[in-house]
Order: sequence, then structure tokens, then C-alpha cells
Amino acid sequence: MLGGIAYKVGAYIYVSPECEGDWCEIARIEQIYDNGMPGNDNICLTIRWMWRPEMLTLKKKDEKLFAKNEIFWSDIIDNENGVDVIEGWQQ
Repeated sequence: MLGGIAYKVGAYIYVSPECEGDWCEIARIEQIYDNGMPGNDNICLTIRWMWRPEMLTLKKKDEKLFAKNEIFWSDIIDNENGVDVIEGWQQ
């Protein structure tokens, strides 16, 4: 639970961007687990990243193939993300 919200597998979340001023990244929670470490920072997430069209390398002619707010599944899955990376979530 973070900020009074109980996140669950399958939830779409906004993840803190690496650079201040950038848009939040979008990911889906694939797994929630306890990393076995003592303390409050022991809950971790496995997340699957999603891409926006502007994150893809496209040829000029292909740019019109996508809707402005469309997102795509990535094949990138990251483990051991603390819940502190969550900025918000999509209900």
C-alpha cells in the first residue's frame, strides 16, 4: 500500500521520470513481492514498461501511423523496483 492505495498485479502505474521535467513513464505491475530485507522498503515490484510513439525511432512517413496518446507494450521487464518509484496510477 502506498499513499492509501493498495496496488495489485495488472495495475497500470506512472513511474517517476529519470530526468526532472520529463513525462512520467508508464508501466504495468507484473509482480509484487517481499525482497526479504528488514524495514519498510522491502516491498518490490516487477514492472513491464510501455512506450509512447515519441520514444520509438520512426521514419518520418511512419509517424502518422500512431494516435497522439497511443502507448505500446515493451518487451522490457524490470525487477526490484521499490514502490517509491510510483507517481500515480490509472484506475
